[in-house]
Amino acid sequence: MAYKYNGKLKGELDPWQQPDAFNDEAPTANPPRHPSHPTRPNVPHIPNIHWDARHGQWIVRAREGNKSTFSRMFPADQYEAAIQCRITVLGPIPEPRPTERPNVPHVPGVMWNKNQRAWVVRIKIRGQRIYLGSFAPNDYDNAVKAVQGARAKHFPNGHVTQLKPCGTHAAYQRHVNRGEPICGPCRRAEHEYVETHRKRNAA
Repeated sequence: MAYKYNGKLKGELDPWQQPDAFNDEAPTANPPRHPSHPTRPNVPHIPNIHWDARHGQWIVRAREGNKSTFSRMFPADQYEAAIQCRITVLGPIPEPRPTERPNVPHVPGVMWNKNQRAWVVRIKIRGQRIYLGSFAPNDYDNAVKAVQGARAKHFPNGHVTQLKPCGTHAAYQRHVNRGEPICGPCRRAEHEYVETHRKRNAA
């Protein structure tokens, strides 16, 4: 049996597409990179400056939502010109944000988002999470003030968690998390909880 390579037989391939080991016994790997597609120069990444591997050029691009508001291309050897264009159009280059969580005390409701590289503030009110905003890595104090202000507004007498009594699924989970012996009412409530969800999923 003759295997095809990217929809072509061995004799139909271009020279640059020929793999190192092409045989009729097993499919081969993906073809190597096209020699006319240059690799990205080894320079630091700057936001809004992208490498176009197909044309071997730098692209300075600005967006508002999903709409491109500015786009200009520069040859591969004019990276500095692309930087100056980016500064002229979009302003100073922002300082790179750290990926690791800054070494500050933990405050409930203030969480570090490593993807956004920012502090995310949320509180829970009647079982619903309320988003209060995102703050820069060096704006930790304002993030703490935001969550404290929200709690003072919604819980003026302090936030008191009402524990579910024994005989409920929540009480069963509390026993498990604390490593406590599970009482009879909680064991029966957990059995009913599991059976209810099993019947609901089977329907």
